[in-house]
Amino acid sequence: MVVSRFVVEGDPTPVWAVTQRGAGASLEELLEDYRDFLRIRDLRLWAKGSREALYVRGLGSTPDASYETYRTYVETRPPEVVANIVVCLIHQTNYLLDRQLRQLEQAFVEQGGLRERMTRAPERTRPATGAPSPKRPSRRKTRSSLLTRSGRGCSIVGLCSSSPRAR
Repeated sequence: MVVSRFVVEGDPTPVWAVTQRGAGASLEELLEDYRDFLRIRDLRLWAKGSREALYVRGLGSTPDASYETYRTYVETRPPEVVANIVVCLIHQTNYLLDRQLRQLEQAFVEQGGLRERMTRAPERTRPATGAPSPKRPSRRKTRSSLLTRSGRGCSIVGLCSSSPRAR
């Protein structure tokens, strides 16, 4: 729904940016839900620099981190610890999404959008000898193409003297 609003109103924001913002917004809602969970139950929310949070952040920086990396902690710890682990993971995910969005924006500024890259694609495939690439046939309609097959008049029924209804 958000994406179509931007496209219909002609907002120049690329669709990937809108999608990234939508993903970030959903994560922010989930983050608030976990914070509420901790607050309502009077449980402690780990500070960003706490020993526990730093340990979870360290787990996320291991190569090939997956659910298996966190499985023993999530399945064996009390709800306070699990909620705080999820809060840490949401923060890491938001950080990575922001980083990806910045990289995509930078690529968009440097390389242009899809249309610009498609326009440049034939230039990259031209022979390096300096010879011009073969001319493509024009797709524009010429005056002769507007004539009927017999070469007389136009093909719009009723408007030309040679069309069947005009006689």
